[in-house]
Amino acid sequence: MLRFAGYIEEQTSRPARCSDFTTPNLQAFLQAEIADGFHAHTIARRLVSLSAFNLFLDQPVTDWKPISSLAPPSRGHRRDESLLKSIQPAHLSALWSVMEQAPQAHARRDQALLALLLETGLPVQRLLAINLTDLRDDSYRLILPQPSGAGSPINLEWADQPLRRYLKEGRPELIRQPDEPALWISQSGRRMTRQAVWQALHKWGGRAGLPYPLNPRLLSDTAAQRLVFSGLPLKQIQLRLGHISPLSTLARVRRIVG
Repeated sequence: MLRFAGYIEEQTSRPARCSDFTTPNLQAFLQAEIADGFHAHTIARRLVSLSAFNLFLDQPVTDWKPISSLAPPSRGHRRDESLLKSIQPAHLSALWSVMEQAPQAHARRDQALLALLLETGLPVQRLLAINLTDLRDDSYRLILPQPSGAGSPINLEWADQPLRRYLKEGRPELIRQPDEPALWISQSGRRMTRQAVWQALHKWGGRAGLPYPLNPRLLSDTAAQRLVFSGLPLKQIQLRLGHISPLSTLARVRRIVG
């Protein structure tokens, strides 16, 4: 339910309300979760939680069947994709080349976004929450807010130059309001959504001829694998992956490296 409420707040820029619990919103939320690459078991848990909440409403959603019919992809259908633990270097090169040749402002944005995903492995929701004020030293350092309220700095390497280029050549063309705090700007001039990120990555992956769908989860796994092999302490990997508990980081590392 917290995930659904967060999705509504992201879409409407206001707190979620019971009136937001509608068939179109539920369908869009579940489709976004599937698009973000969550496991079939996770999607199933989302469905159970939403269905239980529906029973407690004074006026339940009467057409629940279209919601529950959004079945998660079967394990057989996702078998080849689930075996992927990282993107091959040749595919990354092809992807980067296609982006580099595109002259549009959103290409500069997507390059920088791709680079930051590959460097940090941040979940999309935290990536999109980054504001301009979270960057330091002309994009060399990123300050990640922590649950304690303090910020933890990360020195950027790969993402530094793409971010500088985006801030110079991409963001000024996309921005509509000069006081917009968001780092990542959609083509409508507002903060990007998770769906927009997924759609952009899927599009670039198709243009680059990748033999599998490109999604944030795969990029995050690629980043996590690189961070582990680089010998970075677990605490620093946890920070970059956006995990609250180190146990989540250990489980992720074992799945990727094992």
